[in-house]
Order: sequence, then C-alpha cells, then structure tokens
Amino acid sequence: MARNIGLNVALPTQECNEDDCPFHGTLPVRGQVITGKVVSEKMKGTVVV
Repeated sequence: MARNIGLNVALPTQECNEDDCPFHGTLPVRGQVITGKVVSEKMKGTVVV
C-alpha cells in the first residue's frame, strides 16, 4: 500500500521494495517541486533532467 506523500501526484500502480521510494520506502519528500524533461535514464534509479 502506498502512503500519502503530501503532493498531488498519481499513486503508483505497482508496489516496489526500494528504500529510496517516497511511496513505499523511507525517503521523505520536501522542498521545491520542479518540472523538467528527462533526457536519459541509463543508470538504475537515476535520471538526467
């Protein structure tokens, strides 16, 4: 079950087991929210914006 992270975003449909997931893990979401375009997602768990 996904927890509410306090932002108006769609909840994920699948559950994951990553510790760095804001919905299923312990990663807190805070600070500013930015909008950008993902240009690369080659490395696992990382994107280039």
